[in-house]
Amino acid sequence: MRQEEANSRAPALQEIYDQYIAKYTLRCVIDSSFNLGVGRYRLHVEHVCTFDSGIIVPGSYVHMYKLDSFITHDFVTRITLQKNGKKTLERTDDHPELQYLDPVDGCRTAATASIDEKGGIHFKVGD
Repeated sequence: MRQEEANSRAPALQEIYDQYIAKYTLRCVIDSSFNLGVGRYRLHVEHVCTFDSGIIVPGSYVHMYKLDSFITHDFVTRITLQKNGKKTLERTDDHPELQYLDPVDGCRTAATASIDEKGGIHFKVGD
């Protein structure tokens, strides 16, 4: 098969499944430092799979793949914010306000984060 044909063909079910399962072991990490006024901030965000089998996708959503159901895992996001070396925020959230590329349907949603003078972090989804 020529490379052009390989790139243009639709992925097989096994390829889709393998790509999705591979994402379980990928960690999304943001580790950034910045200055705001006289404060020196460090923001650390980590998004990881919990491996808890906490999501059962009903057959009505996966029947086209010849599956009765599909068991997958939750993801959790840990956010830590330090100001001048002192932790000002530590949060673990299984439904964070962060948006990311959905591994199933490929939808991407823009998100921005802002930090107020007291060290509070605020997220805005969309434009």
